[in-house]
Amino acid sequence: MATSSSGNSVPASEAVQVLVSALADESLSVRVASMASLKDIAALNPPLVLDCCYAVSRGGRRRFGNMAGIFQVMSVGVQALEAGEVDSVFMSKLAKLATTEMISSKAHWQRAASGLLVSIGSHLPDLMMEEVFVHFSGPSSALPAMVQILADYASADVLKICQFKLNLLPTLIQLKRCSSLQGLKACSPEFYPSLGMFEIPNDQFSQMAVRQYILEFPSKSSFDGDVMSFLNSAFELLLRVWATSRDLKVHTSSVEALGQMVGLISRTQLKAALPKLVPTILELYKREKEIAYLATCSLYNVLYSSLMSESGPPMLDFEDLTVILSTLLPVVCVNNESKDRSDFSMGLKTYNEVQRCFLAVGIVYPEDLFVFLMNKCRLKEEPLTFGALCVLKHLLPRLSEAWHSKRPSLVEAAKLLLDEQNLGVRKALSELIVVMASHCYLVGPSGELFVEYLVRHCAVSDLERDDAESFNQHRRTEVKIGSVSPSELRTICEKGLLLITITIPEMEMIIPRIYTGAVATEIFARLVVLLHNPLAREQLASQILAVLYNLAPLFPKNINLFWQDEIPKMKAYISDPEDLKQDLSYQEAWDDMIINFLAESLDVIQDIDWVISLGNAFTRQYELYTSDDEHSALLHRCLGMLLQKVNDRAFVRERIGWMYKQANIANPTNRLGLAKAMGLVAASHLDTVLEKLKDILDNVGQSIIERFLSLFSDSFRSVESDDIHAALALMYGYAARYAPSTGTNMLSRLLHVRHPTAKQAVITAIDLLGRAVINAAESGASFPLKRRDQLLDYILTLMGRDENDDWSESSLELLHTQSLALSACTTLVSVEPKLTIETRNHVLKATLGFFALPNDPIDVVNPLIDNLISLLCAILLTSGEDGRSRAEQLLHILRQVDRYVASSVDYQRKRGCLAVYEMLARFRMLCVSGHSAYVLPTREALSLGDRVIVYLARCADTNSEVRKLSAQILDQIFSTSLSLPRPANASSVVDLESSYSALSSLEDVIEILRSDASIDPSEVFNRIVSSVCVLLTKDELVATLHGCTAAICDKVKQSAEGAIQAVNDFVTKRGAELNETDVSRDMATKDITRLRGGWPMQDAFYAFSQHAVLSQLFLEHVISILNQTPMVKVEPEKGENSSNSVDNKMDNEFVRPAVFALTAFFRGGGKVGKKAVEQSYSYVLAELIIQFGSCHRLASTGQLEPLQALLAAFQAFCECVGDLEMGKILARDGENNENERWISVIGELAGSISIKRPKEIPSLHILQYTAQVLSVILALLDDMDESVQLTAVSCLLMILESAPSDAVEPILLNLSVRLRNLQISMNVKMRTDAFAAFGALSSYGVGAQREAFLEQVHAALPRLVLHLHDDNQTVRQACRNTLKRIAPFFETHEFSVLFSMQAFNSDHRGDYEDFIRNLAKQLSEHLSSRVSTYMASIIQAFDAPWPIIQANAMYLACSILSLSDDQHILAIYYTQVFGMLVGKMSRSADAVVRATCSSALGLLLKSSNSVSWREARLDRVDSIRRDQGSDSSRR
Repeated sequence: MATSSSGNSVPASEAVQVLVSALADESLSVRVASMASLKDIAALNPPLVLDCCYAVSRGGRRRFGNMAGIFQVMSVGVQALEAGEVDSVFMSKLAKLATTEMISSKAHWQRAASGLLVSIGSHLPDLMMEEVFVHFSGPSSALPAMVQILADYASADVLKICQFKLNLLPTLIQLKRCSSLQGLKACSPEFYPSLGMFEIPNDQFSQMAVRQYILEFPSKSSFDGDVMSFLNSAFELLLRVWATSRDLKVHTSSVEALGQMVGLISRTQLKAALPKLVPTILELYKREKEIAYLATCSLYNVLYSSLMSESGPPMLDFEDLTVILSTLLPVVCVNNESKDRSDFSMGLKTYNEVQRCFLAVGIVYPEDLFVFLMNKCRLKEEPLTFGALCVLKHLLPRLSEAWHSKRPSLVEAAKLLLDEQNLGVRKALSELIVVMASHCYLVGPSGELFVEYLVRHCAVSDLERDDAESFNQHRRTEVKIGSVSPSELRTICEKGLLLITITIPEMEMIIPRIYTGAVATEIFARLVVLLHNPLAREQLASQILAVLYNLAPLFPKNINLFWQDEIPKMKAYISDPEDLKQDLSYQEAWDDMIINFLAESLDVIQDIDWVISLGNAFTRQYELYTSDDEHSALLHRCLGMLLQKVNDRAFVRERIGWMYKQANIANPTNRLGLAKAMGLVAASHLDTVLEKLKDILDNVGQSIIERFLSLFSDSFRSVESDDIHAALALMYGYAARYAPSTGTNMLSRLLHVRHPTAKQAVITAIDLLGRAVINAAESGASFPLKRRDQLLDYILTLMGRDENDDWSESSLELLHTQSLALSACTTLVSVEPKLTIETRNHVLKATLGFFALPNDPIDVVNPLIDNLISLLCAILLTSGEDGRSRAEQLLHILRQVDRYVASSVDYQRKRGCLAVYEMLARFRMLCVSGHSAYVLPTREALSLGDRVIVYLARCADTNSEVRKLSAQILDQIFSTSLSLPRPANASSVVDLESSYSALSSLEDVIEILRSDASIDPSEVFNRIVSSVCVLLTKDELVATLHGCTAAICDKVKQSAEGAIQAVNDFVTKRGAELNETDVSRDMATKDITRLRGGWPMQDAFYAFSQHAVLSQLFLEHVISILNQTPMVKVEPEKGENSSNSVDNKMDNEFVRPAVFALTAFFRGGGKVGKKAVEQSYSYVLAELIIQFGSCHRLASTGQLEPLQALLAAFQAFCECVGDLEMGKILARDGENNENERWISVIGELAGSISIKRPKEIPSLHILQYTAQVLSVILALLDDMDESVQLTAVSCLLMILESAPSDAVEPILLNLSVRLRNLQISMNVKMRTDAFAAFGALSSYGVGAQREAFLEQVHAALPRLVLHLHDDNQTVRQACRNTLKRIAPFFETHEFSVLFSMQAFNSDHRGDYEDFIRNLAKQLSEHLSSRVSTYMASIIQAFDAPWPIIQANAMYLACSILSLSDDQHILAIYYTQVFGMLVGKMSRSADAVVRATCSSALGLLLKSSNSVSWREARLDRVDSIRRDQGSDSSRR
């Protein structure tokens, strides 16, 4: 065994040997961890690591399975050697080992061995090169590996390899020549690809070496003859032999290498090579794009070196360059349509390289290149023309001085292309025009011509397609020009026009002459419609507004001042996109602003000819938006607003016909835009619009094609008809909105639609018609809507789902339809005449059910509910002739809404209360404002008694919003009642002073609720009850008490309890005013056990148990009575007085009847009763168990009857649920009270439950029993039966959620100890609950218990941290939660921060280890006095039954030791832990343990606490001797 020569206290050499052996472990994770640790250790003690690696590698891969890992570690070790540590003999052995393995090993081993040789070369370059040279003369199979070493060494240290150039050059040249001869066939199959791989690295290494050499040593930059000879020879070999290879990869690689070498060879050789080199490169352009890119890069290097050399004239005349340029020109047309982003990127890079080539030629031959490009433009061969235009665009800014005199020629050439039809050429020409404008080419008439070209192409039609398909399928180059769409061309022209308009001063003289007549209207029409999207990228809308602002002086008179005032406002509105998005209706508001802007502009212009011209321009715009419904909708409205300003009826008739023809009425957005446009036109030309609508309606489905298709498909007829009817309904509705005197005859023909969007359109139209009638009435032109009730009925039909309908109407669409329908109903009920009672009831019946809609989707449902409430308020306000009849309407609607106010669903109660509040507020405004002053309702008409108790129960609701709304409802009720007159013969007298004082108190409570949501609800409820108690008159109080049944039986328990409390308060405070004071209490006063013939109520209990609805309610009620019984506490030390104490505490007349009722319920319920019991199994069982303990306490004092009665009920329960085992336990030991046997009985019951119903372990609800229950649980935690323990800890976890401190504190420490014992259970559920319960206990470790519990926290901390990465996810989460709960006990903020980090909550092993290191740092800094205790606990976990916990313990222990500076702790544990890790590393069968041991050993050895081991060595003399001996024996 190797020993440390320095006498370390830790066996470092043994540890390193174990880590090295682990490099061949079968587990990948172990190999990775070992290598990481060894690389870290190698940087600290490289000789030791190298010795250990060499010791295991002497047999090669036959003895060690991971030589690649050994070589990688060795490479790091060699790199880390100091100069004095380098042993040339040892390095020689390592080099031979590496080269031997490289020749005969796998590729990834070769790379690793090459890395080792490169590291050796960094110290002993001669040794490494000598080893390489030896193998150059060896078998051909070694050559690729040797070449790889040279390439790697050149990349690592260029300057050093230059020292060997004289020795390398002959060898490399020989290799290159040999590779081209017949000897190539004799090489192994692996040599060919290796040589192909070698060509590039070798030439790169040559260039890299030389270039780096020049940079580092400029004084020595002249190459000697050997270097130049090598470079020339290599260049010739590549050009003459390899560049002509038929193998595409070899051909391409050779051309790439040649392109990189042209700058290094002599001018003479380059000039001689050009005739062969250039065609060789150009030949590659027949290949795919990637090869074209490489070819272009090489071609640029050739052009640069041959044309721009400072040592002589250009080597190529322009005539020689024409072939190159003609080949490059079509390459500009690289097709970039591919969706593959990488393909697009390659095309763009090729394009840029081509432009660099043209620039290189242009710098040397600017005039010749200009003439060449002009000639290509004049040829009008589309690919060449497109390429020439793109090159001109690129070179014009860069060669502007050289081409200054060529301006007229360029302008004339561009003018010749203005009639070119190919969209790609037009796009390139447009871009060139913009560049020309920026360089002052656009002057005079030609400038106007070019700007007009841009303007006209801003409105190019989508119908203008490219007919020259040959342009995209050019046979010669097989390179496609990217297909250009009209929309792309328009975008280019618009942006170009925007740019030159804003930035180029010369345009001020040109544009006024361009923007006249038809051109001005064309561009204005185009830009106005393009304003539609305020969030378009690059702030397009703002840029368009800027263009219009600058062009204002060019339009008709008076527009300038208006636009100067209006456009900045519009720009300000859309200046902040994020703020704009906050307004959900921003798009509608913005479109309205655009229409208003257009309308006012037309009013200011006052030039009818210009307006007509603009109308024609708008008409021509339609073909631009055939597939864009959003812009088409705005275009409809723009044209509609313009037609509103025109008096030419024929023009209007023609244009609205065109508008309808171009509209896509199947699209809702497009359809709505058309309808709004027709409405705008109708404001001035109603008769023309109605004539058009009638014509459309009369011809629905009348075309020959439609009639023919309808014979075969009903769906065709339905869809087409629905779309037309929907469009007509909307158009008619908007026409009615602007001209409401149209009546309803035509609309009646549009009501038979089925499609969702068609329904919505018709409903919207009816709504618009109703609004139009209301607006007309307000303006004094009222007319009755005689068919209002028929329209209402139709809306109610439309908003329902037709089961026979074929349309698949989504729920979202249905909700939207219903929301619109409710809004339309609100409008119609507001129209004269008033609703009849029958119509009102019909509307209420059809709409109130919406209160029960589910909450989602909330953005659709909430507006629908708002519309429903608005409808109810409208019915209230528009029904009835006076205040009295409206009071009747109010009560009728309120009673209809009561079922939602008292619903068991939170959001239904909230909606119901909101509706009640809104209606009461509207009714109060009617009464206060005097609208019904001639006949105000009386106070009695409001039925305050019935109403108050309904809403008073809601004031105790579980939902805070419901409580707040209910208080406001009561305020509205009493505020209204105090303002109403009372009949002279009223029996009750109202004390106004007291009433107003109570009302003021009630309003104070409401203000508190509005401002402070944290106030105690019970306190608020008490104050509300007190105020209501004063505000009610005696008659109202009696009515309240008589009507309290529903409130007391409320579905929300808290509200029912609140109602009971309110009734008690009313009776207590005002009982003296009542006539009946004798309250019967049959259940409480009769001794039911002694009644002859039984108790009549028993039959009632049977009836309850068999009722499908009441069974559950009755069971809950009886259990709640038992739940409210005070806990019996027997204190024997008080002697006889204890019996009296028990009697006093059991003086509750409800307990025995409740137990009797339960017994009857269990026995007589049948299937219905059993179902109710099963649903409340845990709740009922918990109460029975607690009563069992209480009755045993009473039995100990001699009172046996309660226990006997309870046992009868318990047995009946067991029979009901079919649990015979639990019944046997009760029958055997139920009455046994000796030595607290009843506690064991509860334990047996718990065990039985955990086996049969583990998910229904009773949740104990009664806080007053907590102490007794906890004492039972504490005993059960020590039970020998694991199932009993599991039940106990699960119950404990539930109890601790609400247990009072005085019940937990006495046994806090006992519980903590037992829970810690259960945390190492093999049962996953047990561990999870034990960790979680310990966290729950932390809430009670305060005050006097804090210090004692703090010790428990420190004792539990290591285990919590270790199980934080348990195998089971639930255990992990329990530990996370518990650690967060105990964090405050450490009294430092760092722990809370640590427990909130991402690594703490992650399940990834790496994150867990990061967390461990951070925790170890905090423990060492803040809890150093506790570290020794932690370490003892952690080391115990090294033998845990779970491998993952062992691994966690090892890593935590080593993290603490590596960071601790406590010498006492290090002296005790460092050596112990180190030795245990080495042992575990060797013996453990678990990969996670071995991998963690590897990482942990690395941590220990890297730490600053252990430095002496860094001098440790293996006995290298013995090692070498053994090596020599083994070599001899092999020989």
